[in-house]
Amino acid sequence: MGQLNSNDVDARAAGPRLPADTVLSFFYDLPEERWGFDPADAGHWRVLVAPVESAVPVTGPESAESFPAAAVDTVAVSTIPEPHLCASAPGLRLAGVRTRSAA
Repeated sequence: MGQLNSNDVDARAAGPRLPADTVLSFFYDLPEERWGFDPADAGHWRVLVAPVESAVPVTGPESAESFPAAAVDTVAVSTIPEPHLCASAPGLRLAGVRTRSAA
């Protein structure tokens, strides 16, 4: 499990990126290593959101593996998908991009 305080993230980012005054807790089923791309993976990860003032520490099941806390830094990055990946993302179109057809 990992936790982020949205106020800490937004203070380091160049403007608000997350809902104010919330704590986000992340849970992942490490032994299964599901990526989340398949709808069948839905039960293997979870993000819980709680107001900062009422958030309480949560632990996983006794058998769950925990990891030590790590610092997180924010960096603004612009990304552009590879043109060949656009075909697998319905609704994503890159204007003015030509792709080579296979010969």
